[in-house]
Amino acid sequence: MGGVNFFHFSFAGAGIEISITISVLATVLLGMRNGLIIAITCLFTLITIGICFVFGVLDVNPGMPDTTTNPISWVTAAAIFSLLTGSLIVSSGRLQGYLIKSLESLRYKTAELKEANKNLTQEIKQREIAEIKLKQSEVQFKTLFEIAPDAIYLTDLEGTLLNGNRAAEALIGNSREAFI
Repeated sequence: MGGVNFFHFSFAGAGIEISITISVLATVLLGMRNGLIIAITCLFTLITIGICFVFGVLDVNPGMPDTTTNPISWVTAAAIFSLLTGSLIVSSGRLQGYLIKSLESLRYKTAELKEANKNLTQEIKQREIAEIKLKQSEVQFKTLFEIAPDAIYLTDLEGTLLNGNRAAEALIGNSREAFI
């Protein structure tokens, strides 16, 4: 019954839900320290209201149950509020800390990936330039090979003819396809 009294009659009927919500929101938005300060303030307000009801400083409305003036009800309500709000604040604070660490890790990994992407992009550009230069070099070599006035033969390690230029064809007297 004390828990019910606490949920319905604290803060002039506004309910404990508002206090818990404010404390948890303060923790999420402002940090665990501020959430605990607000929760302690709400707890002291709850205790003050309970004391005022118990000693008759605040009037009990006709619709309120007799437990409103019972000190045990208010002690129970304060204990429930402390346990519930404390656990919510601590878990919210821990979750917030975990999320911040995860976000920092994500930012670090993102920076690493951006750097790796930049390096890969540079490497791709360097390879493209190298391929263009290689093709230009091949064209120059083929042109020099074909128009050279001297006979040039290309062989493998066993001595098999692989290719020859026009001067080599003229020297042998056969087409390139015949001696390759």
